[in-house]
Formats: sequence, structure tokens, C-alpha cells
Amino acid sequence: MKQFFQQLLKKHLYLLVGAAWLLTIAVIINTYIDSPSSTKVIRNSIEDFLQKREKDFSEIASDTSLIRKMCNRQLNDEEIEMLVNKRYGILVYEPRNFDGTWALQFWNNQYIVANDSILQMPDTNSFQRLKNDTMK
Repeated sequence: MKQFFQQLLKKHLYLLVGAAWLLTIAVIINTYIDSPSSTKVIRNSIEDFLQKREKDFSEIASDTSLIRKMCNRQLNDEEIEMLVNKRYGILVYEPRNFDGTWALQFWNNQYIVANDSILQMPDTNSFQRLKNDTMK
């Protein structure tokens, strides 16, 4: 019986090696090209993630009544709960007198607080490394 398997293996070793190569190639294709972790899928997921948050933020930024309530600290419990559940930070500052400083009027999470140098920047997008988190 042992001799039979040895003969079979010697005759058809090339088939076993070929099958192993095909299996390896199939795993590589499945993992890197046609899988949920491919770069195209990940890129689309990140774009979708950002677009949803940008759209949601635009809706809040265009609601002047809500912004006025944030500035005056007159939000009801439902509005506070809605803002706290956002997956991004909202900070509302108002200028103090005429000395160029700003007062924080509203924040929806405890992750970041902007420092004075960030508040003095021109209106633009940027990434800054803060002591307690990253802010855009």
C-alpha cells in the first residue's frame, strides 16, 4: 500500500504542485483584488463616511435658529441629545468684547477644545495635532 502511494505521488507530483499554485493564486486574488478589504471598497467606504458627516454638518450650520440657541445656551434636552450624538465635534465660539479673544459658548463632546492660535487662523481647512485629539 505504501509503495502504491509513493508511485502515485511520483507520477502525479506536478498535479499536486499545480493545484497548490492555483490555490495560492486564488487566495491572493480573493484577498487583495476582489475582497471587502480591497482598496476600492475601503476608499468608497471612507468617502461615504465623510460625505454623510459633511452633509449632516451643513444641515446644522445652515440652521440659524439652532446656532442662535447654541450661542445663547437656550437648547432644550432633545436638541442637546441630538447634538451630543453627532459623530463629530461642534464648537461654537463668540468674540469677547474687543480684545480679540473668544469665548466657548457650546460644545457637544469632550474630545477637543481649540486653542487661541487656531481661533485666530483664517477661515480655511487644516489639520492640527492638539494635546488631546486631532482637529480639522
